[in-house]
Amino acid sequence: MIFRNTRLHHRTWCQRPRARSQAVGSVSELANTSRLSLGYLSRAFKRTVGCAPHQWLIHQRVELAKHLVLNTNERLCQVAPATGFVDQSHFTPVFSQQVKSSPAAWRRNKERPMSAIQLDL
Repeated sequence: MIFRNTRLHHRTWCQRPRARSQAVGSVSELANTSRLSLGYLSRAFKRTVGCAPHQWLIHQRVELAKHLVLNTNERLCQVAPATGFVDQSHFTPVFSQQVKSSPAAWRRNKERPMSAIQLDL
């Protein structure tokens, strides 16, 4: 059954971004890797994962961006293309929508010393 094959490819593809060494691929790349049509992949992915492949992909890109923003000194204009976004002007609103904070504000907030966090309580 092809759906089982999709789950295997899904597991393989879902684990790939965790390497954090390269930008997360595209939905077309997933379809090609899985040897499935984009339409079939989208339906099977949504049944298996619970969201559309594009939504999952955006979430993965934002998670990778959060890791890079927090753990590197890279400028945001460098983080954006490293995580699969066209540029910073595309990256910032997507990050802000997902995280409820701009990348720069999120970085500043996460870098606050523990004493400053305790004062906010």
